[in-house]
Formats: sequence, structure tokens, C-alpha cells
Amino acid sequence: MNPLSTRPRHATGSHRSGICLFAGAALGLGGVCGSATVRADDISWSNSNGGTFSVGTNWIGGVVPGTADFALFGRTRPGNPQQQYTVSFTTSPTNQGINVQDDAVTFDLNGRIYALTFFTAMRIGTSVTAPGGLTLTDGIVTTGPSSVVLIGDTVGATGSLTISTGAQLLGPEVQVGRFSPGSLFVQSGGDLVGGDLLLGIGGAAAPGFVTITGVGSNAVVEEMTIGLVGQGAVNIQAGGRIESTVATLGSSASAVGAVNVDGVNSRWTSSGDLTVGESGRGTMDITAGGQVACNTGRLGNRLASTGTVNVVGVNSRWTCSNDCKVGAEGSGTLNIGSGGRVECFRGAVGDILGSTGSVAITGGSQWLCTGEFIVGDRGLGSALVSGGSLVQSASGLIGIGDFAQDASTVAVIGAGAQWINSSDLTVGAFGRAQLSVLSGGEVRCANGNIASRGGQSSVSVSGAGSSLTATGNISVGGDIAHGFNGGTASLDIDAGGTVSAGGVVAIFPLGEVTLRGGTLDAANIGLAFSSGGVFSFLGGVLHSDGVGFSLLNQGGTLAPGHSAGSTFIAGDYTQQAGTMEIEIGGTTPGTQFDRITCGAASLGGTLDLRLINGFVPSPVQSFTILDASTIAGAFANGASGHRVPISNAAGSFVVHYGPASPFDPTNIVLSNFGPCPADFDSDGTIDFFDYDTFVICFEGGPCPPGKTADFDADGTIDFFDYDSFVVAFESGC
Repeated sequence: MNPLSTRPRHATGSHRSGICLFAGAALGLGGVCGSATVRADDISWSNSNGGTFSVGTNWIGGVVPGTADFALFGRTRPGNPQQQYTVSFTTSPTNQGINVQDDAVTFDLNGRIYALTFFTAMRIGTSVTAPGGLTLTDGIVTTGPSSVVLIGDTVGATGSLTISTGAQLLGPEVQVGRFSPGSLFVQSGGDLVGGDLLLGIGGAAAPGFVTITGVGSNAVVEEMTIGLVGQGAVNIQAGGRIESTVATLGSSASAVGAVNVDGVNSRWTSSGDLTVGESGRGTMDITAGGQVACNTGRLGNRLASTGTVNVVGVNSRWTCSNDCKVGAEGSGTLNIGSGGRVECFRGAVGDILGSTGSVAITGGSQWLCTGEFIVGDRGLGSALVSGGSLVQSASGLIGIGDFAQDASTVAVIGAGAQWINSSDLTVGAFGRAQLSVLSGGEVRCANGNIASRGGQSSVSVSGAGSSLTATGNISVGGDIAHGFNGGTASLDIDAGGTVSAGGVVAIFPLGEVTLRGGTLDAANIGLAFSSGGVFSFLGGVLHSDGVGFSLLNQGGTLAPGHSAGSTFIAGDYTQQAGTMEIEIGGTTPGTQFDRITCGAASLGGTLDLRLINGFVPSPVQSFTILDASTIAGAFANGASGHRVPISNAAGSFVVHYGPASPFDPTNIVLSNFGPCPADFDSDGTIDFFDYDTFVICFEGGPCPPGKTADFDADGTIDFFDYDSFVVAFESGC
């Protein structure tokens, strides 16, 4: 028979001891459940050296306990050493129950079956003289269909039960720590197959401890309550396994429950829900390859409860086939570290109104959700993803409800840290939310919405390699896809950060995008509802095919399109400072060289010219790089009619714009490609070697091939030539 495949089920509405009155207190025996039970004798073991169960001389009175009797084991006397002995079985007896009072007894069952039929099948630890201990080996103990095993059943006593070396205990509910401390050990291939398993029933003075250790050691039970009123702790280690239906850690407000699942092949499977911190405190550690599986996982389930789960180590795993709630209604903390992994359908951090949840995914760990990953649903949540770790979800949401006073936060920090959403990411729906992508972190989604319906929310992307990528749109202060005008929103891009949108970056009336550094790369940037939104271009690089408003550049780099490309500005372009970066890789505008189209253009800052794709212009080619309605101002490094050097190669263009231009005065045109005169040594770089070489030539020394000291080409070598060279040298060309 394989007892693990024929697990008993019990149709009781409450824990079984709760409906029974215990009698025979003077003898320390079991009780009655209902009035119809008939008891016979309580027969005590007499041989302190051990012996055979079925030999009458080993029992007081010379009579072996029968089917209506209770067997007592209590040879230890006050002031004397605890009696330790082995009882061997050569038959398969039946008794009503047993009571191990204060001896350390081993039942060597020798392959036999020992049947216990009374409601209270076992009481272990019922005397204050010494701890009561029972070890089962090499056989089966069965109990009745509604029986209980009580370990630590008398105030001031201590009890322990060990199921070892091929032994099986079948059928009972097991209560560990009922009125006094109790311990249950399943080891060396032992099996417990029973009803409910309850630990820490009798308050602070009655903790309950369970250890399942070793490959082949199993406990298959129904409900598990770890810390009912007092303290309960379970250790599953070295390949041990537990199966349960529903499991609760820290059941009542005073209770404390702890579980440790440690080591490869150590496993706890709950077919129903697993609650860490029901009304009290709960802690679960999954380490060194241990694994836990359940339906729904809850951390901090009720008000004032706390639940903490640590999943640490490569191959350590917690799998929830349904939701994983960190802070269901109370306070929850989930730490996933050093390669640990959590899998679920829906992840919720700060789930119910009044709850708080905190998650840290570090050290190359993972939290994988096939559905939503929510931080701050109606409660307050925070999540940290760092150290090359990954969060993966269908959709991501931060700060959904408007109940929390503070903002729910997610920080994705460090190279390799990722939050990948196959669908949309919402940073603040009605609530407050903050998303920080820092120091190389990466966030991906289909569409991104910031403060989509209301509230106040922000996104910050900063640090080398940090990125936020949306294959679709990014809405700042609303939801462009659904036409919702939302709340106050900000998107800040700082040095090293990159924000990319395959569609539009839509700035709503209460939205603000600030580009201080890094890169903003979007197909289009526009103002939703045509008013109120703010785009601050203070630094960084802007790539966009279209800008739906007048653009003020106060220190950034406008780089049209996408190498090469074009930018259409539906308004004026003012470059107070910063740079206009133009790439030239051929003669076709918008695809081979950059072009900007705008209303009125006001120039300042610098013009940065670059050659790409190995292209070398000829002196007769010209390139219109800006088409405006009017042009005012001038580039600091290139007045109209002057040469501007190529920044990434040898050579320069003459730039033309404004009234003095031989071309259309409302265009910026590059022409007359050629070398920079100030590159006097023709090495492609303008530096002090050029200055020294010119001075030597000017003073009558040798000149480089093809060069002359007549720099202004007026036929006379004089200080006007020197001044002209210095001007060209200082201007960079």
C-alpha cells in the first residue's frame, strides 16, 4: 500500500479536539468524544529495559492491552534519569490509544501495523517529570477516521514524536504544542499521512515545531496552521516534502508562524491558498534550491498582520498558480535574492485599502507574472529591481487607487535590471506613483501612461544605459489611446538615460517632459488637447520625426529623425543655446542627410556637422538642412558665409543663411565642402601642431606640401595672414 496515494479526508467542520472533553485527568489519559464511547483499562508498561509489546510480563498486571484499552508509558520518576527503551512488535495489535508521559520510547514495529481506534489516539508529553518522546520505526500506525495526536498536552510538560526509518503514521489530525512545547520529526524516509496539522495551539508557553528532513521523508496533510495562538515553526530540509491543502502562518493576532524550506528537492506544495501572516506574524524562507507551490499566496492578510517571505538562492522558487499578494490587507515583505525566483499569475504589492507591501528583487533574481504586476493597487507598495534581476509581466501598474497618502514606487536600478511588460505600463491611474529607472536599468512596454486618470505621478530615467522603451505611445498626464485627460505627470530624462517611443509622446495639459540629458527618441511629440503641457529642452539629445508645437532649445542637441532623417516642427524653432546636429551621408534630404522644417527659426548655440556611411561630399554639392519661414540670429561657431568644420572627419562646409546668403535666405545651406584651412599640417585634426607648423612657415621656415604662409591669399605674407590663421584656428576651421 502506498499511503501517500490514499490520503484520508475528514468532513469535520472544526479541529477535532475542539469538540471533545478530556477525562481521566488523574491518569493523564485521553478523553471522550460524545457520550457513547466505552473505555476499558489503562495498562502501563513496566519494563524499563524495553521488550516485546505482546509479552504480558512487560506490562503491570501481566496483561497486554487489548482493543478496548489504553497503553501508558511512564516509567520515569522525579529525581531519576529519564527512562529510555525500545518496544518491539511481533504482532499487529489494536488499542484505543497510547499515552507517552515522560519516557523516551521507540516503537520498533518490525513491519507490523499498530491500530489505534479512540478519538485521542496519542498523547505525548503529559508529565512534568521529564519530556515524553515517541519514535516510530519500520511499520505503520493507523488511527480512526476522526482521531487526533496531541504532542505537548500538559502544562509544564514537553512532548516529541519522531516518525523515522520507514515508519508511517496514517489518519490523524496532529496538534503540536497544545498546552506545552511539542515537536514532530519526520525523517529517514518516514511518512505522516493525516488530517490537519496545527502548531502552537496553547499560547506563548506551548510552541510547536515540525521538522521534515531527508529524501523520502513526507508529510501529507489537510490544513496546516503554523502558529494558531502561539508560536509555530516548520523546517523542510535535505529533500523532505510536505503536501497540504490550505496553509496559514500566524493565524491569530498573538500567533507567530515560521517556515523554512531549505535545500535541493526540499518542497512544500499547498493545493489551496498559502497565507503568511493571517492575523499575526508569519515568515517563510525558501533557500538553497528549496521550492514552495500554492494556489494564491498572501503576505500580511488582515489588518495589523505582517508577512515576510525570502526566496534566496539559485533554483529557490515560490510558485503561485493564481495571485501573489504582498500586503493583502496588512503589511507584506517579499525579498527575492541571489538567483531566487517567484512565479504567479498576478502579482500585487499593497493590494487592499490600508495595506503596505514591499518587494526587493536583487542579485540576478526573477519575479515572473503571466498577468498583471501591480505595485500599489488600493494600498501602498514599493518595489526594487536591481543587480541584474528581472520582473516580467503582461502589464504593469503602479499607484492604481487614490487611497494611499504617499506614492507607490518602483525603482529599476543597475545594469541588467529589467522590468519587461508585453502590454501596457501605467504609472499612476488615480493614485500617486513614481517610477525610477537608474544606472543602467531597463523598462519595456507596449504603451506607457503616466497619471492616466488623475493623481500625481512621475517617471525618471537617468544614468548610463538606463532606458524606458515603449513600442507604442507614451502619455504624460493622460491616456492618448482612450482619450482620457489625467492628472499631474512628469517625465524627466537625465544624463545617460534614454526614453524611446515608437509612436507619439503625448503631453497632456498637466503633463511635463523635461529633457536635461540623455536621449528622447520618438516618432512624434505632441500636446494632447492642444494646450497646457510643457516640454523643457534643457540638455540631452532629441530625435523626433515631428514636434507638434514651437520648440525652444535651451541647451540640448536637436538631431533630426533617425540617422539620417527629418524633423517637422509645427511651429517655430528657437535655439537659444545647445546644438543643431546634422548628419550627411548622401544627397537625398530626409533619408541620406538631415533636414529640419519649421516656422520662424531663431539661431544660437552651435552647428555640429557629421559625415556618416562613408560619404565624402564634393565641393560643388550643396545641402539644405533647414527650411524655415524666416531666419534670425546666428550660430556661435558659424556665421553665414563662414566655414564650419566636420566634427567627426576632416573637412568643412561653408554655411549660408539669412539676407547675405546666395541661396534662399530662409534656408540654411551647406556648400563648398573642403578641408579646414586651420588644419595646416593636413592630419585631419586642428591642434597646436597646426599652429606651430604655420608659425614656422610664416617665419620663413619650411611649409607643408601645398601650403603657403599667404593665408588670406592676397599675394602678400604679412600679419594679416597671421591674424586670419588665428581666427580660423580659434573657430575650429
